[in-house]
Amino acid sequence: MAEKYEEEVKGMKPYVAIMGSTNSANIVVICGSRREPSRVRALMGYVGEVLESKNLEYENIDLGSIELPVFRSQDQNEWDEVTRETVKKYLDADIYFIGSPVYFLGISGALKNLIDHTPWQEFKEKKRVAGIVMSGRNRQHNLISDSQLRPIFVYLGVEVANTSVFAIEPDFGGEGFDLESPEVKNRIEEMVQETIGLSERMERNDK
Repeated sequence: MAEKYEEEVKGMKPYVAIMGSTNSANIVVICGSRREPSRVRALMGYVGEVLESKNLEYENIDLGSIELPVFRSQDQNEWDEVTRETVKKYLDADIYFIGSPVYFLGISGALKNLIDHTPWQEFKEKKRVAGIVMSGRNRQHNLISDSQLRPIFVYLGVEVANTSVFAIEPDFGGEGFDLESPEVKNRIEEMVQETIGLSERMERNDK
């Protein structure tokens, strides 16, 4: 395992730098859950483990540990420092791994709030790819991935991996928040590989 230098905070680590990292793209792992503990946070933690196993550096945007104000204005002069730093990290990314719980047949308000802060013109200045991870109460909630989250990022010009991940309560052990399902873990590994491959192919095509 490559040596890692990590800054500890509540929830997910904001940045993971790995000795001998091989990636040139900026990778961001987004946790759209504000609950603690959280199944989505466990899922995104495993995404991070898969990235680390590939010697890929990444940053986290954990919306459970960031007090991002409710969106009111696109005027960045009105934003506080936390908002400006979070949106900059979001804009700088080339690759997203986006996690959200399903709440009342929709994505989380915390994730939608981050998306609402998107400066549209700046966002469309470069190509990006994304992988989607969601957790819900039952398998029918998986429809939210393709009916809401995927269309939002496709509209923003992001190429989204065909392989997405959806998990429900039986996929977790311990007190219900430790990811144990081999099938879900394999699905995450496949999704990460496909998303990284999309980014590499896009980079080759631009040369």
